[in-house]
Amino acid sequence: MSDSALKFDGPYRRLRRYLVSGYIIVAVVLVAMSFRYLESERASRLRLAESETGTLARALEEHVLRTFGSIDAMLRHASRRILERGDLEAQDSASVQRLLQEEAAHLPFVRSLYVDDRFGYGHSTSRGVDIRKLRARDFDHIRHFYERSDDRLYVGRPTQGSITGRLNIPVARQMVNTRGEFAGVIGTSIDPEYFENFYKSLELSADTSL
Repeated sequence: MSDSALKFDGPYRRLRRYLVSGYIIVAVVLVAMSFRYLESERASRLRLAESETGTLARALEEHVLRTFGSIDAMLRHASRRILERGDLEAQDSASVQRLLQEEAAHLPFVRSLYVDDRFGYGHSTSRGVDIRKLRARDFDHIRHFYERSDDRLYVGRPTQGSITGRLNIPVARQMVNTRGEFAGVIGTSIDPEYFENFYKSLELSADTSL
């Protein structure tokens, strides 16, 4: 190889090293920028998803609170009417039955209303079935009312109804007379399909989780 060729080869090799180094730097910068963009895009999507999920969660929470608030108001109102008329003391099952039917008609998602007396036995139901032989203490969502005073609305686990035989969500509260004495329990059962149909009406996408 001639001296001129060697002289030319030296600068070429240096230029090639510079170019290769430049390509590597550009590639690293592009990868870093792409990674940063993807992270930014991911964070943006997460924030959007969290916002949408938060809004959905608040809507579901409001629906549940409104539903059970309506039920609680109905139970309180029905209890007050029954105690004011003294139907439990008179064992007037037919009169209580008619009253419960009137109250149940206001909430279409309620399957039935029932009343248990202060001794722990069934008294009346809006379905007109004789429940006087049913022991209220045998039901988990009712038993604790006979063991201690509790003015809160109680929502039990979904269970099979003793009368309808269908799955329902039991809800109950204690009854207290004007003297502040425990007078029994009033309760109802909710059709689970009511909540299921509401969730379906939201038309959630396949990748949405609750």
